[in-house]
Amino acid sequence: MARRLDGRSVEQQGLHFDTVDADTMTLLSLFEFMIGNTDMSLYKLHNIKVVRDGRGTHYPVPYDFDYSGLVNARYAIPAA
Repeated sequence: MARRLDGRSVEQQGLHFDTVDADTMTLLSLFEFMIGNTDMSLYKLHNIKVVRDGRGTHYPVPYDFDYSGLVNARYAIPAA
């Protein structure tokens, strides 16, 4: 995906919402909420990759949806 955006993957932990593309982060957050996935963190880069495009914009990209209600993994329980 980074190559498609003419960008690079960023491995810098400690990112906040204001350091990534706001529209993409809003859509990602809404998507994660709708599928019931609480197993992700932008700050810790847990189940999220960040791609910086050629213009320097950072885009969060979610992955690993095993704790969502869509996958039905037997070990996945909702967060309190």
